[in-house]
Amino acid sequence: MVRSIRSINWTDYDYMMEDVVTRIQEQEQEYRNIYPIPRGGLVLGVYLSHHLDIPLILDPFLILNDTLLCDDMLDSGKTLQLLYKQIARRPDIAVTIYNPTSSILPTYNSFYNELEEWIKFPY
Repeated sequence: MVRSIRSINWTDYDYMMEDVVTRIQEQEQEYRNIYPIPRGGLVLGVYLSHHLDIPLILDPFLILNDTLLCDDMLDSGKTLQLLYKQIARRPDIAVTIYNPTSSILPTYNSFYNELEEWIKFPY
């Protein structure tokens, strides 16, 4: 199956990141820190850190149960499966875009990619 491509501009991506912030705030869940999955999670991770006033960590061995993981997109779930094996826990995950074929459900997401398009981010 060939996927169509959807390009997202900075305005749209800012909206998605703010939507994720709102969803996290609505749950009133306390997080000790945020771990952005390299490389796609770095933009969202910094955004969440600034807007939620939660420190960012870059070492996966500092991930605890009250760490919020983040990534730009949850596509197949393979990246997270590898990280879960490495850290032996399953903290909450925030993503801007969630693909329904993923083997993992995000805790927070902004956009449900029902057409399973390939997403081209502005960075």
